[in-house]
Amino acid sequence: MIARHPDLSSAQSRLAAMENWPVTLDLVEILSGLLGGLALFLFGMERMAEALKQIAGERIKAILATLTRNRLRGLITGAVVTAAIQSSSVTTVLVVGFVSAGAMSLPQAMGVILGADIGTTITAQLIAFDVTRYALLLVAIGFGFSFFSGRGAPRLYGASLMGTGLIFYGMGLMSQAMSPLRGEVSFTQFMAALESPLLAVVCSAAFTALIQASSATIGVAIALASQGLVTIETGVAILLGANIGTCATAGLAAIGRTRNAVRAAIAHVLFKVIGTLLVLPFIPQFAELVGYLSPLVPPGLSELEARAKLVPRQIANAHTLFNVGIAFGFLPFSRLFAEFLARLLPERERELSDLAETEIALDRGLIQVPSLALELVRKASRRMGAALLRMFDEGARAVYGLDSEKMERVRDMDTDVDSLYARLVEYLGHIGRSELSASQSRDVIRAMSAIGNLESIGDVIETNFSHLVETGNRNGIRPREAMVAELERFRAPVREAVEKAVEAFVQNNPALAREVVDQKTLINELDLEFKRIQLARFGGQSDPDPREQTFELGVADAFKRIHYHARRVAKRVVESNSTDGAGIENAKEEDHQDRKLEAQERSQKDQSDPSP
Repeated sequence: MIARHPDLSSAQSRLAAMENWPVTLDLVEILSGLLGGLALFLFGMERMAEALKQIAGERIKAILATLTRNRLRGLITGAVVTAAIQSSSVTTVLVVGFVSAGAMSLPQAMGVILGADIGTTITAQLIAFDVTRYALLLVAIGFGFSFFSGRGAPRLYGASLMGTGLIFYGMGLMSQAMSPLRGEVSFTQFMAALESPLLAVVCSAAFTALIQASSATIGVAIALASQGLVTIETGVAILLGANIGTCATAGLAAIGRTRNAVRAAIAHVLFKVIGTLLVLPFIPQFAELVGYLSPLVPPGLSELEARAKLVPRQIANAHTLFNVGIAFGFLPFSRLFAEFLARLLPERERELSDLAETEIALDRGLIQVPSLALELVRKASRRMGAALLRMFDEGARAVYGLDSEKMERVRDMDTDVDSLYARLVEYLGHIGRSELSASQSRDVIRAMSAIGNLESIGDVIETNFSHLVETGNRNGIRPREAMVAELERFRAPVREAVEKAVEAFVQNNPALAREVVDQKTLINELDLEFKRIQLARFGGQSDPDPREQTFELGVADAFKRIHYHARRVAKRVVESNSTDGAGIENAKEEDHQDRKLEAQERSQKDQSDPSP
């Protein structure tokens, strides 16, 4: 039983007793086994989690996409995702990233976080089983799959199995290293000196925050318990601290993020702290409840042997019970809790543009699951596309009215687009340096191509339209209403193509992308019709102004180039979803012809356009 108010002099005498440990006790061997076992445990956790994240990556995206306002469904989602990737820290970091990106509401996030806390208890339940004798066999089998398989699923399953074996082997080493301490009265007295609940909670929280793995802290507690060195009361205090310490990861992930992301991280901390404060005064009663829910010990064992058999499972069960209790205690009040956090942490004055907020929302924590990080890139691309459409509309008005002030606003918009483009390229670079499947590598390349073409649309609007406004004002051109009407008739399908191309990329919708690709004939016909109308009009004039003709052709050429880049975005979507080899080759040949046409148009433009 934990001494809730230990006598200080008694504690000091117990600590002093450590000086009388026999010289036969090999402390170096004990520390080597304990630290080495912990290192193998953490390495195994990392190997297993990385493999499971890659295996479950696409499934995670599908599961998170099903989130609704139903809080219970969010709870189940968090539990399933965490059970799949075996890391509540990863899940909470992902949730913070999605909240920051605006892809998840705060009450939704709370349900997922509470579910993640339940899902992570599976790890403790697994390591409470005494399967050390099979650990190296799991390592050998997993290594065989990893070594002899290619880059496919068998290699990932092998890595996961090898990580599991290393977890159990590390647990075995820690347990074995501490077995000599079972008969040491001095060590028993030392552990008794540390049986203050508050001290155990603080030390456990600090250790967990340092190594960022609550499962490792609980694993050490289970290893101590397997040698009869820890009571269930002490084990409960340790797991309470581990639950608080694991919040540090989400807290770090929220730094520099949106207000809602910070609120999600604070909610995670408050769930754990409030739960701990509620349980801490009643640890003996909580331990007794856990005892009723745990299996009985076979008769005929000594007190130490009985504790070694019973307490590891009790610690795992206490961990599960604590998190299930928190989840169902807070879940009904998640909306009220969200409102409280909104008052506690009000919104900042809006100083950032939507694109700047999107840059903040590109959370590197999501790179741990590449499929989700790529999904975030697509969502950011939608905002980039919306900004380009605003640029296109404002730029067209600037050209039609030769309005320099409007054009200045367009240049400011382009600066924001360029900044987001640079951030997306950097973010995709980080994704590309992580361990990817073949399909994910192709997705990164396609995303690079798509955002590159979107950025090129912004450059066409900023550069070509600026040149047109400048030369139009310098040459005294006054666009006529009839010409503006014809150009708007040309611009409308181009704008529609940009909008559809962005959505096709974001949704990975080949049917929508095909509409943009098939629009090429319509755009060419509109271009020819515009030139015929222009030729007829200028041919009927006694003294036509070639500068006005060049201006109008320049506007039409800019529209056509914008459509060219929109079509290239759409083509990548069509190619990525095509299973027909001939279809892909046709797309590549058409792309080659587009490049030749673009080079010819640039050459003609360079020869015909006067210098500003």
